[in-house]
This record gives sequence, structure tokens and C-alpha cells, in this order.
Amino acid sequence: MRRIGSVRLHQTSPGQQLDQVRLDSNFVVLVPPGPIRQRATITAFVATSGPSQVDRFTLRVTLKKGVAFLGARPSAPFLWTVSQDERTEGQRVITLQCRRSGPGLGPRPETGFQNVLQVDLEVADLPDLANSRTVSWQVEYPGTGALTVEAETKIHLAQRNMGGIVPLAMDTEILNTAVLTGRTVAMPVKVVTVGSDSAVTDVTESVMCHSADEDVIKVSDRCDYVFVNGKETKGRMRVAVNFTYGHLSAQLDMTVWMPRLPLQVEVSDPELSQIKGWRVPVPAGNQ
Repeated sequence: MRRIGSVRLHQTSPGQQLDQVRLDSNFVVLVPPGPIRQRATITAFVATSGPSQVDRFTLRVTLKKGVAFLGARPSAPFLWTVSQDERTEGQRVITLQCRRSGPGLGPRPETGFQNVLQVDLEVADLPDLANSRTVSWQVEYPGTGALTVEAETKIHLAQRNMGGIVPLAMDTEILNTAVLTGRTVAMPVKVVTVGSDSAVTDVTESVMCHSADEDVIKVSDRCDYVFVNGKETKGRMRVAVNFTYGHLSAQLDMTVWMPRLPLQVEVSDPELSQIKGWRVPVPAGNQ
């Protein structure tokens, strides 16, 4: 058997789509979009763009309350080395020294980025609906002292025993008579959470909401009803009203029927009679 060459293997990026936060033209941070369960370990990646010629840099990771640093390692050990700085800048700031140890292989076509290192983090339990934790990232270039922007990434957390949210309306159809009468037509809405134990909780006062098309239908500031007030310009089937509770979201599909203007009114009896009780003054010359 004759040796004809060698093949270098490098670690592939995770299968799931990652959120991207760019630090500058050289570096980008890739983080899982979430939601992440409490006490779970998550891995964030720092990657270089294709044309980057950087061979060493310092990475500072600033952890906010509720996030713990577990460790960091190069994504491709034959390309980069990573060491943690012995200097202490407080338990909330982790300083990592990164140096290229081999020639780059170029960006992978499907991502456009080449992973340099991965940082493992752990998030703590949350007693309330603080639905995310923040981690800040900044790169310094040794020798020049140049710094990138300090970019923040959010770790979205899955609340315990919460499977999703459901918006509920008394009816999913509204006839927009407000364009004729000027009187608001409203439909009450409640938003509930459904837990993994099938428990249902009303969270209407805690959600955020918006209408996908306010020319068709609107939603109240407190998210407790949808309405039309006569300022709409059209009707539509399955117009979405979106509700968000923490990292969870759902939509309510409504149908709004709009009168076609001008109205044509047909009456079966063309003879007009005075309406009892009405007194309309008529000028003497018109009698």
C-alpha cells in the first residue's frame, strides 16, 4: 500500500441554526437561539470570516448574573490554541488568549465562517419570568490595542413546566360596522400558558402583542381585546395578531369583514312616511 497524501478533519458546526452577532469584519459570535433549559450547558462559538488574516487575539467574555463559565477550547486544535489568562478581572470577566498554530483551511462554503473556539456556559434557574441572560463579547488585538465593539448576546431560557401559549377569542370573525357608525367593535381575548402537566394559567396581563396589519384590525395596549374603530381601509381573512410571552410566541388568526362602500340600500316599500316622534323643522318656502 502506497501513501498518497493526508487528509485533515475539522469539527463541523452544530446542526441547528445559530444566531450571529458580529464583532467586526474579522469575528462573529454564534449562539444557540434557544430556548435553553435551566442548568443546561450551552456552547457558543467565536468564528472568523473568510478573508481574516488574524493570527492572535484576546477574547473577553463578560458574564451577567445567572451565567457560569465552564470552560473554553479550540474548535480545531491543529489550527488554534486557547488559554485562559491567569490575571483576574473579577469573576464576571473571563479573558482568553487565542493564537493560530497552523495554516487556515479557508471558510466552509455553507456558513462562510471558520470556528476558532467554543465557550461552554451554564445558566441558573430563574424564579420569575426573566426570560433571558446576557453575555458580552469583545476582542482585543495585541500590539495595537485595538478593540472591537462589546457585543451582547442573549440566552433565552425555557420556563419550567411551560409548553406554550394559546390566545383565545370569543369569536374569530368581526364585522366592521365601525366604518359606518363610528362605534368601536371589540372582541375580548385571553392568553393562557399550557404546562407540561396540562395546567392552564392566564397570562394576558404579562404578554406583548401586535397586529400584523393595523389597516385591517388592531389590538389593545393590554392585549386583552382586538378591535376595529372605523379607521380601517380593508377586510381580510386570516389576519394575524401576534402574542409573545418571554421566548414563547403564538398568533391568533382573525377574519374581518368590511362593507363595500358606497352602500346601496334597497327597501321593499318605496312610500316614505313620517317616523313617529320625529320633528324636523321645514322652512316655509319648502312646504
